[in-house]
Amino acid sequence: MAQKQLNIFATSLIVEDLGNILLKLIPIALKVFKKNKMDMYIVEKEGEKSIVRACGYRDFTGKLDEETILARCDFAIKRNFWLKIDDYGDSYIGTFLYPEEY
Repeated sequence: MAQKQLNIFATSLIVEDLGNILLKLIPIALKVFKKNKMDMYIVEKEGEKSIVRACGYRDFTGKLDEETILARCDFAIKRNFWLKIDDYGDSYIGTFLYPEEY
């Protein structure tokens, strides 16, 4: 059986704030999702760099993980934001957004 594809989108505020950083972040997000399927991640500031941390349910189950650091990134962000994943049956849709946009 073929693995479901993850299609990634971003809100206009994220695109405006991140610009070319999204080009670096999308491959990281795809790699993280492939190894650690979850329904939510958070991208957080960490000094002059950033991290991708678990912030949801593993494998879309009831096992909550809000602690695990899944990737370290060599770029800075202005403020923390989410990658929300939704299961659409034949594919996953991921959206980068700020918490207030949810």
